[in-house]
Amino acid sequence: MSHTVGIQSHTNIDTAVAFGYFERLLFIGDSTKCYQEEARLRSLSNVLNSAGFQPYLYEDFADAVFDLIRTVADAINEGKSEEVLIEAFNDESLQSCVITHFKVGIR
Repeated sequence: MSHTVGIQSHTNIDTAVAFGYFERLLFIGDSTKCYQEEARLRSLSNVLNSAGFQPYLYEDFADAVFDLIRTVADAINEGKSEEVLIEAFNDESLQSCVITHFKVGIR
């Protein structure tokens, strides 16, 4: 995608990885894949719980990621995907939630 230059904090490696994850979903262009990814990420809560994480430590961050995945899926269906992703990652609060969830739940 050619529209990534406007992303705040894009030089941060964590932001770049998280942005790349959603960018890849957009590139695939299949909203069904977005919903499959949401289901896959939701299933990781069992792993986090088994590792001793309390749900209250990651649920808010996870919800932000799931909301963004659904927003991306809707945007794919509406043909507005690039704008949605750029807007999402320019929201510092949302960006922080996504990055935190990826750090806790995926690494």
